Amino acid sequence: MQPLQVVSLGIESPAVLSRAAYEAIKQADHIVGSARQFDMVTHLDLPARQHLLPRPLDDLGTLLRKLKGQVALLASGDALFYGIGNTLKMRWPDITFVSHPNISSVQALAHRLQENLHELTTISLHGRPLSRLYNALVPGRQLALLTDGNTHPLAIAEYVSALGWQNVRCAVGERLGYPEERVTQWDSLNALIATAPDFDALNVVWLALPDRAPEAWARTALTDTQYQTDHATPGQGMLTKQEVRQQVLAMLDPNPTETGWDIGAGCGGVSIEWARRLTKGYVHAIEHHPERFDALATNQGRFGLDRQLVLHDATATASLLATLPDPTVVFIGGSDGALDDLLEQVWERLPVGGRLIASGVTEPSQACLTRFEGQHGLDGHWCRIDISRGSLLGGQRLLRPRLPVTLVRFIKPDQPTEQGLPT
Repeated sequence: MQPLQVVSLGIESPAVLSRAAYEAIKQADHIVGSARQFDMVTHLDLPARQHLLPRPLDDLGTLLRKLKGQVALLASGDALFYGIGNTLKMRWPDITFVSHPNISSVQALAHRLQENLHELTTISLHGRPLSRLYNALVPGRQLALLTDGNTHPLAIAEYVSALGWQNVRCAVGERLGYPEERVTQWDSLNALIATAPDFDALNVVWLALPDRAPEAWARTALTDTQYQTDHATPGQGMLTKQEVRQQVLAMLDPNPTETGWDIGAGCGGVSIEWARRLTKGYVHAIEHHPERFDALATNQGRFGLDRQLVLHDATATASLLATLPDPTVVFIGGSDGALDDLLEQVWERLPVGGRLIASGVTEPSQACLTRFEGQHGLDGHWCRIDISRGSLLGGQRLLRPRLPVTLVRFIKPDQPTEQGLPT
């Protein structure tokens, strides 16, 4: 089978192609593309048989494999910039292809606005919720946003504005590269919302965030009151509190691309902040208590973590854990009295160098952790966190102590030791 020729068409219509790209589709026996893409190359008078791109794309791999001879696949913009080339690599890695580059709509908009392309953070909202934007909203950052019918420019402006961001400069590029191209700029999101224009479906949005975030915006860490919990009072309930949460995260030391488990996730105190640090990795958060799970799911949506955070409304049984991908790091924040069994099950699944972090508040749970350490000949990193929080009583400042929390981290060694530590 000859390598598939993936031809990026850029943004102009008729398409402007490199010589190599032109030869690739001119010599093709079969060309696969959308109706709009075929319109962009009608001027080339291509002899190949044309096949419409399957919608949805599930059958694309099957179609490409059954076509005989030289096959070309048309791509909008640049195939390897949030395009069909990325989809091929992810869903059909066995299909080898040669990719012919072209200009993307984001590149074109950057040039129209005379903004530095390398300073843009691009996010695709195509087929994704607006909450995906949440963690990208960083003071001083410029965003290029690929949109769809639900995440259109007005919806984006209303979402970001509702989060408290003011003085956000914005622009929308419509039908870039076409004769009817239009680029409109506003000094603020409110100005865009006030005009509420109708935008063409082919659009790209640019946002320039101010150097100062809204007062209540999370910077390096979330506050307890930013979470939804299972308690009527904000910040209360089954939530690992901020001071403990930051120590847990330091012990987890998340790698942005790894897979982790959060067992007994509660309302998501740890797993939410953990997932915010991931790029290609995943956290599997397990919680069976209905009200806590509902709060966890709310927080997942609130902070735009539908991809990085995978929720399991269940008890952390052996059968459930068997269905999860192997982790490289695990946090056990709650065990429902099954800590001994959980420690052994998790330890078996961790690779050499994997990290197991667990918390203990009660004496029995701390005894379980000590016993596990001894049985496996480990020398864990232990710490005990005693915090007091300030409150006023009769005009006087008091520091009220909270329950101390014991944390321990074990790292799986190359070889199990034959003799454990004293229990």
